[in-house]
Amino acid sequence: MKKLDCRSCLEEEISDLCKRLGIKKYRANQVFHWVHQKGAQSWMEMVNISKEDRERLSKVLVLQPLELVQEKRSKDGTRKYLFRLADNESIETVLMNYEKGHSRERHTLCLSTQVGCPIGCSFCATGMSGYKRNLTVGEIVGQVLDVIRHVKKEDPEFEVTNLVFMGMGEPFLNYEAVLKAIKILNSENGQDIGMRRITISTSGVVPRIKQLAHDNPQVGLAISLHSSKNEVRDILVPINRRYPLNELLEACKYYIDLTNRRITFEVALHNQN
Repeated sequence: MKKLDCRSCLEEEISDLCKRLGIKKYRANQVFHWVHQKGAQSWMEMVNISKEDRERLSKVLVLQPLELVQEKRSKDGTRKYLFRLADNESIETVLMNYEKGHSRERHTLCLSTQVGCPIGCSFCATGMSGYKRNLTVGEIVGQVLDVIRHVKKEDPEFEVTNLVFMGMGEPFLNYEAVLKAIKILNSENGQDIGMRRITISTSGVVPRIKQLAHDNPQVGLAISLHSSKNEVRDILVPINRRYPLNELLEACKYYIDLTNRRITFEVALHNQN
């Protein structure tokens, strides 16, 4: 039997697994809590779970943290992390820290959803490197868990307050994994990050914009627009050739009408000199 990635599992999925193994149901709650709230990276850390149950669970569930290869820090407090995956591919995750000001202190994590990106936006370094594969649910969730575990070594009170799916890859081309990762990260028994503190950015995958309005109307939506002219956007964001501006804006109107939520439009500034 192939082992399942524990970080990819909803609590109810772990509960079903416990039932099949003859393990008491409450163990699922404990396992999920250890992995997603306490950041456990091994079964040995789960000290309130019997050794026998840990051994049985370890035969069907794998705990596989990402390998932190490099951390870069900028003067404004932003941190960029390079993670190596199990197949030796690499992804980047960015932590943006904002001072309190008039609201609470914010720690926003920018997540990757693919190794590389198939969209090929002309201004994006990720697109230049080509596309390798989608990330798994566990690899998406793992970016959050492993950044938190790393930062807590120097700041035990640290917590991620906001998530933006604006890193490597097009989130809507890994739609199911992204939505499941959001559900896991929103769990009260895990990180408990509010849906309204999560934003998905898309280059304009029209069918998924409409689907998101039905599947998860609480998360924020951002559109990587960059131009209001098809002939320019065709070059900057090549997916525009498949979903031109009239179709994109119709999908945005559909989303707004159904959810009553605002959409953020993103524009890269270009030097005309």
